[in-house]
Amino acid sequence: MRIFLIGFAGCGKTFLGRRSAKLLGLNFIDLDSEIESYAGMSVKHIFKIYGEEKFREIENFVLKNVVEMEDVLISCGGGTPCFFNNMKIIKSKGLSIYLKMNEKALFHRLKNSKNKRPLLESKSDEELLNKISHLLGSREKYYNHADVIFEALNSTPEQLVKIIINYFNKII
Repeated sequence: MRIFLIGFAGCGKTFLGRRSAKLLGLNFIDLDSEIESYAGMSVKHIFKIYGEEKFREIENFVLKNVVEMEDVLISCGGGTPCFFNNMKIIKSKGLSIYLKMNEKALFHRLKNSKNKRPLLESKSDEELLNKISHLLGSREKYYNHADVIFEALNSTPEQLVKIIINYFNKII
């Protein structure tokens, strides 16, 4: 069994994924961490040296490898479903769950985040909100292909973990 968490940066994929995987007895994989292990450098460094296009190629390669693992919950990067045939791969290999949040909530989370994302760093508040709005607008058409869509904004982490576990139990 494979579960894929998708959604914009800051929506809680890694946090919820770790907690859900532990409770379900699944292995947890953060796709960005796998990319960093494969490339031998941080995502930020890959973007800086090679650019987004090369990062997306590496991301696609690593995704194709991790989707062959069994009993795993995979937290995908915010852009993962939007490039190559990644969303098709995700949907063909397991249950996809979109953690949906609006741009203002994402802005507040990302503005205060210690982990600065390469596509969002070095921006004023206005620039950051505009960038989130633009990226979310272009990515949502991919996210909306998920098997399950959760409105993550109005739920506590505990509620979302319970929902993920309930969906998992329905499909096994």
